Amino acid sequence: MFQLMIVDDEPSVREGIALTVPWGQLDVEVVYQAASGYEALELMKQHSIDIVITDIRMPGMSGLELIHAILNTWTGTRCIILSGHAEFQYAQEAIRSQTMDYLVKPIRTEELIETVRGVQQKLRQEWEQVSSVQQTMSKLYQHRPFMRSKLLSDILNGHYISRAFLEEQMAFLEIPFAEGDEIAMMIIRLEEEFVNYDENSLHLLEYAVCNITEEIFGKHFKLWYYKDAHDFLVFSIKFDAADKSDLLMEDRLADKGKQQLIERLAAQLQKNVQTYLRGRISLMISQWGCFPRDVRELYETSISTMRTRIGSDQGYFFTMMDEPKKLKVNSLDELYRTPTLLHLLEAGKWIDAENKLLRISGEINERFSDSREHLMEAFYVIYATFSNMAHQNGQQLAQLIPNEYRMVGKAEDLRSGNQLTLWSLRVLSRLKEDMAIHTKSARTTILDQVREYVERHLAEDVSLIAIADHVHLHPVYLSKVFKSETGETLTDYLHQLKMSKAAHLLKQSDLKIYEIAAQVGYESTYFMKVFKRHFSVTPQEYRES
Repeated sequence: MFQLMIVDDEPSVREGIALTVPWGQLDVEVVYQAASGYEALELMKQHSIDIVITDIRMPGMSGLELIHAILNTWTGTRCIILSGHAEFQYAQEAIRSQTMDYLVKPIRTEELIETVRGVQQKLRQEWEQVSSVQQTMSKLYQHRPFMRSKLLSDILNGHYISRAFLEEQMAFLEIPFAEGDEIAMMIIRLEEEFVNYDENSLHLLEYAVCNITEEIFGKHFKLWYYKDAHDFLVFSIKFDAADKSDLLMEDRLADKGKQQLIERLAAQLQKNVQTYLRGRISLMISQWGCFPRDVRELYETSISTMRTRIGSDQGYFFTMMDEPKKLKVNSLDELYRTPTLLHLLEAGKWIDAENKLLRISGEINERFSDSREHLMEAFYVIYATFSNMAHQNGQQLAQLIPNEYRMVGKAEDLRSGNQLTLWSLRVLSRLKEDMAIHTKSARTTILDQVREYVERHLAEDVSLIAIADHVHLHPVYLSKVFKSETGETLTDYLHQLKMSKAAHLLKQSDLKIYEIAAQVGYESTYFMKVFKRHFSVTPQEYRES
């Protein structure tokens, strides 16, 4: 579907084109109107407009100036000049401006339709070329480093990724890891020498550290990199050396040989960073685990160990490889796994939020059924999340759930994850109901303000931007809200309102037809044309009937 804009300082011209052309048959979804070049540019900023039909001579900014501004700023928008000035120099300038066509007023509807169809065909051909498989794959390959980093981020942060999707992405991104591989996590922290660098310089330094790491470890290991929320450089590493001569002969295939190699390479990495980048780094190497099953746990354990073993000390190297295998981290996972419950509520994803609560209680029942402390931790985090959402909506949680609110003072009544589930789902349902009421009330208020403004300014050139400014909303949002709540577009509503008022005045007043036209914001000749199209009779015939 296409979006089109008509730019002309004469309302009758704009509305004549907007209402006489069967836009739906041309796959035109929305027709915007602008009374000036400046208003047109504002609409361009707010909507994805494909075709602009513009007059040349307008107050302030000419049509040619508007076309230059559009072509210099927006890609994929094509312009058609519609003017009563048929001088050759205008046509020449239009061609130089890459205008698709040049039409002279008064324009025949059939000619305009043919012109618009021609522009649409050229736009389709251009976008088909842009969106071709070859072009798409080329763009994707350019962004593969970012996509690799994003995929590792999703795994580390516990996002739910299907096995099939993970395998597909890793194959496309050429990530040299596979299910079942033995892997470890390496965490690199840049120390205080790098703290005072500006963001751009720090980004370059991190890039340099990653390159040095790849150079030193790349001969013996496959690496996969990501920068986490702590500003740590996180590498997933897999031993994959064709030449094992650097390993001790007696431990060539043993963990001890790999660990000694890692320790030597880590020391070399620290030395090279300090020599060439003038700063220190601390390193943490996790135990070995299985990809992708253990990645998140190895990462979280490494972060925790870095905090407790290295802390604020500078330039340290610590490996967990020679430590005994640890039991699973004794902390709640699902409660803090992204997206969190708060993220889901803020996004209005109520079903996902419900499933999140079920998984939280499921983890408590499975892993911490005998731990009252973990149950209370989950309860208070969930309660704080619900309170935050209520406060964001200008409410007190106690006002929304007066009975359940007493649970805070009686938290000892909670004895299991199942009880927590029942309580949290009841509160979630109440929050959802309140949000729906709040949204409905806000939208009703908006519609009332729109109707009141339109009725008071019906005789004027009422535009979407003017209405949106009045109700302090973005025009795109206002258009969607109005259509969602009323089932009709704002343009259709304005037209229907004008015709209804005109019909009423024709029957109930002695006003002349040109006076009635002025009261509904139309020029007399154009009013008669629009009125007949709407009622199938002229204004005079309607009055006499």
